[in-house]
Amino acid sequence: GTFVNGQRVSGPYQLRPGDVIQIGAFKLVYNVSSLDEYDQRGAMRIDARGLTRRVGRGAQSRVILNDVSLSIAPREFVALVGGSGTGKSTLMKALCGYAPATSGQVLVNGDDFYRHFENYRNVLGYVPQDDILHRTLPVERALGYAARLRLPADTADSEIEARISRVLEDVEMTPHRDKLVETLSGGQRKRVSIGAELLADPSLFFLDEPTSGLDPGLEKKMMYTLRRLADSGRTVVLATHATANITVCDHVAFMAAGRLVYFGPPAEALSFFNVTSGDFADIYTKLEGLGDAASPVVQRDLRAEHEAWVRANPGAKGPPSLAELWELKYRASPVYQRYVVARLADAPAGPVVQGAAQQKGGTQGAAPRPSPLRQWALLSRRYLDLTLQDRRNLLILLLQAPIIALLLLMVARADSLTGAGAAGLLQRGEAKKVLFMLATVSVWFGIINAAREIVKEGPIFRRERLVNLRIGPYILSKVAVLSLLTVVQTAVLLGIVALKVRFPADTGLLLPPLLETFVTLLLTSLAGMALGLVISAFSASPDRAISIVPLALVPQILFAGLIFEVTGAARPLSWLTVSSWSMEALGAGLDLNALCNHPNLDDQGSVPPGCAPGFLTTEDAFAHTVGHLLGRWGALLAYAVVCLGLTAWGLRRRDRQV
Repeated sequence: GTFVNGQRVSGPYQLRPGDVIQIGAFKLVYNVSSLDEYDQRGAMRIDARGLTRRVGRGAQSRVILNDVSLSIAPREFVALVGGSGTGKSTLMKALCGYAPATSGQVLVNGDDFYRHFENYRNVLGYVPQDDILHRTLPVERALGYAARLRLPADTADSEIEARISRVLEDVEMTPHRDKLVETLSGGQRKRVSIGAELLADPSLFFLDEPTSGLDPGLEKKMMYTLRRLADSGRTVVLATHATANITVCDHVAFMAAGRLVYFGPPAEALSFFNVTSGDFADIYTKLEGLGDAASPVVQRDLRAEHEAWVRANPGAKGPPSLAELWELKYRASPVYQRYVVARLADAPAGPVVQGAAQQKGGTQGAAPRPSPLRQWALLSRRYLDLTLQDRRNLLILLLQAPIIALLLLMVARADSLTGAGAAGLLQRGEAKKVLFMLATVSVWFGIINAAREIVKEGPIFRRERLVNLRIGPYILSKVAVLSLLTVVQTAVLLGIVALKVRFPADTGLLLPPLLETFVTLLLTSLAGMALGLVISAFSASPDRAISIVPLALVPQILFAGLIFEVTGAARPLSWLTVSSWSMEALGAGLDLNALCNHPNLDDQGSVPPGCAPGFLTTEDAFAHTVGHLLGRWGALLAYAVVCLGLTAWGLRRRDRQV
């Protein structure tokens, strides 16, 4: 996109002196007689002032990032270091815009980063703790999909292939390009994730715990790889708890209890914290706990800070934390003046854009997004590839239909739907049982197929969402591929059942009875699939999704109208179940009202042939009319649409819950 003063333009725009034009990484300032160029590639400076992040509400709220300020120069490699829960990942997410601070400001080359976040999407690389590539794909193919999602639509296939080769060489993974991602070691997978981010050639590169779980040799190799990336022209920020190789960084920021207790060169950190062993890990032991006056750390290193804190807080009920005392010491030190205060004072004025509307979440609208149709086609192709690659799971899903159909054949009678039994009687109860099983199994297929399909790729969704992923095409890609699976399952289920169970020859309202039944079962499965996507969108993990599935399946049995009579308060609840609508559609299409129905009718046919008086009753739920059938089909479609809308809402909620 082309931006003027931070706003994307799609047509002619009358420039005024001082207007800032941005195209990709390039900025031009219009000065009537000239255009002054700012090329930001490899020259991205970050200045953070007073970053604070508060989570929770009211009395339950707490500060997890407390008034942090720092400055990172272009092409620097900076490590954010600290133990678990110290705020290093929170700080990094605030710096990269993944989870903006609730107060404070981040400037990139003088621009308000949060307000003009859209301008920097294409120059921002972010590698979260989780893998951001699908494990069941080969490395090269996974990178190919990532490249096509992130690069402009007119990028040639040859250029994409060249970029993939280049980034694999940068992260030293060329020999593994044809291997499945899941067969790689932890360090190799992390390097491939880094390679995926390098495809768009980012100038700002953020990595959250990329060395976590690696052995010392791999950790060292990873750190030197990142050092090389910084030297090649990128600003690299790394969050880590490992300290063995932080000397390769230009600067290191130590975090404790959400506070910045040191920012400066690694070599000066040991002397600042008065650690004589030479081991950076020993710094951790001085940062955790309370700063009681009798504490050895306070007595040795923080006596003056403790006394100053006591004077400033005469009514305090308890001692301060060691993190708070170290923060006081750091802010009074020459290191803070040199590497924070002085650098922030020298921050470039730059082409700061004023007046752009700041929207909720810290981003600006009118993003240069790709075509929804193109993105849907690409996502569908990738999801189909993933489904076919996971052969074991696909085989299990495909075997469900024939196994259940064969089991149903063992108990169903051939005349269940026609009633031409030994006594020549039509029996509605037998027909209801068969249709109930078909409807319920179809719902189950849909829910089980979809219940894990969104939540299992949560980290990938969140990362791609930060770049350019649109929710609509993403959901519809799931619908497209799962619908193909549903069509196969429904056809196999109904086809095998039809080998034994005879369908009426002349009851079809719009289509032949067998085809009409297929349409109903297909719509039933699609509605179940949409319900499964809702479960997946609102679940925190795949295991949680699977544990919720029974809560969705049991009502399909209770409110279908076969086992229990649905009356009173239960009737409105039945409207929320797919199986009840499906049963009514199946019964209407096959004209169950033409079959005998009487509580005294037994399986032995004790009543003379045909329906004796009182045995032929009519149920409104099975009215054999075109309007009734289309109404039930419409209800199933509406159910699916509502569920897909809830899925989209659930995914959008994740944008605010990062």
